[in-house]
Amino acid sequence: MRALDVPLARSWEELLELPAVLVQDYLIMKTAIVDAEAWKRLDDERNSSG
Repeated sequence: MRALDVPLARSWEELLELPAVLVQDYLIMKTAIVDAEAWKRLDDERNSSG
């Protein structure tokens, strides 16, 4: 399991107590991982069809 699969906070109240920079960095990394996985799936689909 990747570290980012673990929730950053259990509730909105906990999330609001975290430093904004930490939340921002978490969201940027999470987005980058999702984007990378989407591109990999797209490449895999292209390679398997051709």
